[in-house]
Amino acid sequence: MPLLKIPHDLTLTIDGHNKWLKIIKDAQELIDNDIDMQVYERRIKMRSRLNKIFMEELKKERIRLIVFKKEDQIDDITEEIREWFKEWYYGYGFFPEFPYDLEGGTLIVVRGDYPSVEQKKEADEKYLAATKGKTKDQVPFNSPLSNINTS
Repeated sequence: MPLLKIPHDLTLTIDGHNKWLKIIKDAQELIDNDIDMQVYERRIKMRSRLNKIFMEELKKERIRLIVFKKEDQIDDITEEIREWFKEWYYGYGFFPEFPYDLEGGTLIVVRGDYPSVEQKKEADEKYLAATKGKTKDQVPFNSPLSNINTS
């Protein structure tokens, strides 16, 4: 004799409830899959749009470079860069860190926007005066003197 007798109607209700939960869960999965597909389709459209824009900009840049290379201007830039390196090497004692592309790269040098040797020497003198008598530990981490060996 069982201790607890479950009425037959109650088991049908529980099974019916589980079936409805399963149907709701399946419907939710279909909706989620549909949302995932929509997101996927949007990503594909966005990537194709960005790729199209990139290709157009690349084409414009290539045309600009072709026009730029005409009239032997590329030789003039080469000479300017060479002179800039000589100026820095003979005026300062070593080659400076060349500007990154994000900073403007070669255009900064050609335009003359990069600091001159004299400006760099003045900045170094000011820095040395500000850090005079300080140990390596007292000098800020990102300073030019932080990697000088004082031993």
